[in-house]
Formats: sequence, C-alpha cells, structure tokens
Amino acid sequence: MSSLYIVKQIFYSRFPPSQCAMRRCPAKLKESAYISLVRSTLEYASSVWDPHLAKDINKLENIQRRSARFVKGDYCTTSSVMQMLQELGWQDLQSRGRDLRLALLYKVVMGHVGIQPEHVGLVAADDKTRAKHQFKFRAVGSSTQAFHHSFAVRTVGDWNSLPSHVVEQSTAASFKVQLSRLTSAAVGRRRKAPPPFTRYSTRRTVNSLSEQSEH
Repeated sequence: MSSLYIVKQIFYSRFPPSQCAMRRCPAKLKESAYISLVRSTLEYASSVWDPHLAKDINKLENIQRRSARFVKGDYCTTSSVMQMLQELGWQDLQSRGRDLRLALLYKVVMGHVGIQPEHVGLVAADDKTRAKHQFKFRAVGSSTQAFHHSFAVRTVGDWNSLPSHVVEQSTAASFKVQLSRLTSAAVGRRRKAPPPFTRYSTRRTVNSLSEQSEH
C-alpha cells in the first residue's frame, strides 16, 4: 500500500465527499500531508540507500510528480508537472538526496555523530591539493559497482567541490541553510541557461532569417 494512497484515504476520512470533496481541500493542507507522510518515508535513511540507477530514481521522482498533481488538483494530461513543481517550490528528490548525504558527511567531519571519517574510508587530502576548503578528502577508488556507489565514495566528490563558506559553518542547521541556497542558485542558473546549440536550431534560425529578408 503506497504512502500516497494512505494520504488520500486520510483526506477522504477527514473530508467526506458529502461535506468537502478532497479536490477542494486547501493546497497547503495537502502539501503538508505529502511532506510529512510521503516524502519523509521516501527519504528515511536515504543518506545510506540513496539510489543511483536511473530506473530507481525515476520511480521516486514519479511519486513526487503524482503528488504535485494531487496537491494542485490538476490531473489534466496537457498540464505541465514541471511547472507545478516549480510553483510549489519542490526540489527534485535526487538533489535532496545529495544534500542529505552532504549533511550527514558534515556531521561526520564535525564530530556530531559517533562516526569518524576513517570509519567510512575517508582520508584527509594533503596540503598540496587544490582545495576549496580545509576539510577536503582524497578521492576514493573503487573496484566494484556496489562500493563505487556507496555513501563515502559517492559523496566525497560533491563534498570537495563545496565552497568554504558552506563547509565551515558552525552548526548543522546553518550548513543546511547555506547548502540549500547554493542548490537553489544552481537550479536558477540551469533554468536561465539557453537551449543547447543543435543543427536543427541552427537550420531553423537560418530559415527564419531568410523569411525575414524576403519580406
């Protein structure tokens, strides 16, 4: 039984069709139900099991897309789910999974949990390494797919690329705030980026200019 199904049943019991159809419930209420009951389940301990296969990532993202339609009350096949997600301000689950892994590594590095970096195979980088911050680690080699996609090996590259003002925060809460701002800025840049340059787009531009010159 899916979590989304349970959420819908809760709404039906709280708001019977004779009093208030579920589609008329406030969007904020449905959003709170999704975040507290569904997304929290999808992300439970995800720092460890965060999927890397496209098929598994898509399964999780599809749950969030369906939830966006549920919250917005829009099941029209011509409606853009991506637009709904942007309007709701929901970050994709894959990016959230990466941020959760980084948050856990921050706690490991800063001694907030009973795990040391060496316990997960991490070795501090030497002074000669071009580092953006003082807590950078050496890249970890792997000989198997399972180890290659394990927590430490998969996270160390993202961790090393973080700017110093993010990594050197004094608390886990402030680290998450700075990391969220960094991720939001990256998403904004991707949205504003021009479409990729292709032969088709070039041919279309040339044809458009030719038509304009003829007129």
